[in-house]
Formats: sequence, C-alpha cells, structure tokens
Amino acid sequence: SELKQLSEEQNGEVKQLLEEDRNSTHRKYLQEELNRLKDIIAEVKENTTELIQNGEVKQLLEEDRNRTQSTHEELNRLKDIIAEVKENTTELIQNGEVKQLLEENRNRTQEELNRLEGYNSRSQREHY
Repeated sequence: SELKQLSEEQNGEVKQLLEEDRNSTHRKYLQEELNRLKDIIAEVKENTTELIQNGEVKQLLEEDRNRTQSTHEELNRLKDIIAEVKENTTELIQNGEVKQLLEENRNRTQEELNRLEGYNSRSQREHY
C-alpha cells in the first residue's frame, strides 16, 4: 500500500515535470517565433529604406503594409497561444491541487476504515 502510494506520488510528480517540460518547450517555440518575426520586421524596415532611396515607393509601401498586417496577425495569433498556455497552466495547477485533495481524502478514509476494522476485530474478540 505504501509502495503503491509512493508510486502514485512519483507518477504525479513525473506527470507534473512532463507538463512543465512541455510548457517550457512551447514557450521556447513561441520565443523563437517572436524573434523570427522581429527579424522579419527589421528586414522590412531595412528594405523599405533602401527601396525608398531607389524611387520604388508606392508599390513597395503597399507590400510593406501587407507584410506588416501579416506580422500583426501572426503576433496576435502568438498572443492568443500564450494566453491559452497560461490558462492551461493555471488549469493544470488547479487540477494538481484537486488531485492532492482527493488523495488526502482517500488517505483519511482509509485510515478511518482501518481504525473501524481494528475496533470491529477487538469487539469480536471481546464478544467471544
């Protein structure tokens, strides 16, 4: 019973560590995507300056607007993903707390059952 409980606790810890690792990996991915978008923005600015100097202003400004719009949409998508990760993390933390409370309740119930079984066996021995 103690081994089973220890195993369950270790499984819970492993699950929590795996979830933290998954969230960390997801954050790294989001950070890489954000850095990539920053590089794209810097490149767009650099190219815009260069193209303005070459006199191809109108067409290139339109292309720049389109890229900027796409970049904003991508940033908004990443913000939504970050918000979802935060929400999932909060939910996982709350689920962990609920799991711990259920485990504590199960342990108290088992202790009470053991106590009652001990009382019952003493009563039967005293009766005979």
